[in-house]
Amino acid sequence: MNWYFFRQILRGIYRNKFNSLVKIIGITLAIIPAMLIWSFIEHEKSYDRNFPGYEQIFRVIRNWQEDKKFGVHTSVPFLPALLKEFPEIETGTRLWPLYGQDAVVGDIIYNEEVILAADSSFFSTFRMDLLAGDKSTALNDPGSLVISKSSAGKLFGPDDPIGKNIEFEGTRFSTDNKLFTVKGVYDDFPLNTHLKGNFILSFQSFITSRNSNVTNHMLTTYIRLKNPQNEATVEEKLPKFMESFYGKQYYDYARSTYLLQPVTDIHLNTTVNYYEYEKAKGSYANIYIFPVLVFLIIIISCLNFINLTVAEGVSRNKEFGINKIWGAGKSYYFRTYISESLVLTFVALVVALFILDLISPLFIGFVERDLDLKLYSNPSRIGATLILAFLIGILNGIYPANLYSSKRMADYLKVKVDPSVKQYYVQKILQIVQFAICIFLIFGSFIVFRQLKYIDNKINQTLKSEDVLVIKNADKLESSQEVFMAELKKTNGILNVSLCGEVPGLADYSHWGLPVDSAAFNSHVAVFYTDHNYLDVLDMQLIKGRFFDPEFSTDNSAVVLNETAVKTLGWEADPLGKRYRLNDTFSVIGIVKDIHFTSLHNEIIPQGFFLAPINYAGRILVKVQSDMVPEALRNVRRLWTSFVPNRVIKYNFLNEDFDSWYKNERKTGLLAVLLTFIAIFLSGLGFLALVLLSIHNKTKEIGIRKVNGAKAREIIYMLNFKYVKLIAVAFVIASPLAWYAMHRWLQNFAYRTEITWWIFALAGSITLGIALLTISWQSWRAATRNPVEALRYE
Repeated sequence: MNWYFFRQILRGIYRNKFNSLVKIIGITLAIIPAMLIWSFIEHEKSYDRNFPGYEQIFRVIRNWQEDKKFGVHTSVPFLPALLKEFPEIETGTRLWPLYGQDAVVGDIIYNEEVILAADSSFFSTFRMDLLAGDKSTALNDPGSLVISKSSAGKLFGPDDPIGKNIEFEGTRFSTDNKLFTVKGVYDDFPLNTHLKGNFILSFQSFITSRNSNVTNHMLTTYIRLKNPQNEATVEEKLPKFMESFYGKQYYDYARSTYLLQPVTDIHLNTTVNYYEYEKAKGSYANIYIFPVLVFLIIIISCLNFINLTVAEGVSRNKEFGINKIWGAGKSYYFRTYISESLVLTFVALVVALFILDLISPLFIGFVERDLDLKLYSNPSRIGATLILAFLIGILNGIYPANLYSSKRMADYLKVKVDPSVKQYYVQKILQIVQFAICIFLIFGSFIVFRQLKYIDNKINQTLKSEDVLVIKNADKLESSQEVFMAELKKTNGILNVSLCGEVPGLADYSHWGLPVDSAAFNSHVAVFYTDHNYLDVLDMQLIKGRFFDPEFSTDNSAVVLNETAVKTLGWEADPLGKRYRLNDTFSVIGIVKDIHFTSLHNEIIPQGFFLAPINYAGRILVKVQSDMVPEALRNVRRLWTSFVPNRVIKYNFLNEDFDSWYKNERKTGLLAVLLTFIAIFLSGLGFLALVLLSIHNKTKEIGIRKVNGAKAREIIYMLNFKYVKLIAVAFVIASPLAWYAMHRWLQNFAYRTEITWWIFALAGSITLGIALLTISWQSWRAATRNPVEALRYE
């Protein structure tokens, strides 16, 4: 490109300053979300790929009796039996997460969200190296553990941690197994792995490791295959293995399906239940939805660019005609249009990179991921970004170049040039696509927010979670639990308290036991351990019978079921008095109304409520008076300090746990709406520029019509009506596509809102309103101008 030609390009851009600015803004607003979403997806797909030979690592998952989700729990004897029967497996390990335990070294108390208990084969399964210690023997002996590098620094400073002792406190640690010796140090788990924890303890330290019950599913099994291609072979052999493994109890689990889940699938697969500590859970939906939205924005940006370039071409007829007389061929038009497009695109890229640097901290905080958004830190990303910008520039220039290079010389020298039939229809199609994308995005945003609103209403109808406080480490009170609760009841702002093991909002419920008086003897309930006040604290509604009462000593052998459990067990006619067996046999004394204890992604589960055994329950529910929440919280903290002065209370409100279920949906919804607003803004900006050019080209026609008596409203109608027709066609195209896409998205929820006709009408009306507001102002200005000015034009 010589200097003279480059100056021509710059003159052409400067001559259409407003349109050039619209093009730059459009490309900038396409590149920014593209780079942000690209970095986000790149990070999401990187999970658990840091383990050497990750393709060989699988987690065993179980779908019990055609449930909607797969569970991650297996029994203690499962892995040894698996290793014995399957030569395709190289090695394996069992993981048992322990929550809310305290690590104590001298005066330092280090509260851990999660601690992992694992077999000695953990490091060979994941092929992790130790920074210190022997990984082949570090977890062999009871009372041994390995510690993360960061925790070693916090607990022992610069001293060598190997051989040092750590005392643990928590419900899983007795006086016989509370002291552990550090046998190794590992590098901290990276953020892009589903594994969490700063301590890995020898699983052999716990009595649980000797549990021989094949139906007591409580831990997770990971295996490493000798060859990843053996996955299908192992899955094919699993049903026969399970029949042998369960023995006489096989019929209870005959409808269970066991599969191998690739370790790289864990972070994104929402059809598999996940552990409580996996806070930043991903979703395949995000991997597919966000690129589609960004692609639609890029399409709108390109359509704006192409439409404006084609419309501008009318004013360049004489320039192109003269160049054609002087011998300009097709290459001239391609060089001109593609060069202009590339210059504008790379200007937009520079602007986008500057804005990206400013907003990247906000985006990182919003998605709660450790993203690297610095372009210069990743050479492959630099190359990909330049290729993206280059492709956008080329694509934006090809159609206008091809259109104007195919014209005859006589067409360029005409005073007025009408578009060809082909050009006319291509432009209309491009505009229809643009309107259809807007309708699609607006409709989708309405459905997302309608579903999130439905979730909030559905939960609030059955559970007043915002006024219930959950104390999560009540086990720290030890034998003082009852006294603490008695004092809590006397505290100002506290209405009632309940000691329990399981609470709504936390999904790690254990399904076990069998009905005695039921034909559905292979059906189980989720076991919830509670006390006498549980019903009142959660405002649960009793339908039949009664709840637990301190005056009935027989309640230690009683169970209360929810409505779903009664239906599942086939006891709708007369459930009271029916028997259900755990380790002992329990009689049904009451039925409570169903409430949502888990996400609305899942159907309500069958639940059985049992009185908690002594020293079993580790959580306290506190019902707080809604107008005294700050005072009640101060009183709870003060009372806790008086009972356990050297332990920090861990608490939150119940609605916060529920909110965590839908955090991804809310963030997805907000991000989708933001991208929709960008698309609408770009469309509006493109409409405005296009209308200005259209009015500019019809200036003399408008003047003649006014001289001949046309009224302003007739002129406005003439200029606006063609866009109304285009939006009507776009509505017909976009509606079925939008319905199908959102119908598929709603299938992720067991309980979902309806897609009603008025949402379609509203999406179309908003698109029409935005277009008409953008167009009508300029149309009115053109229709009310003095016709003399219009006739003197040109």
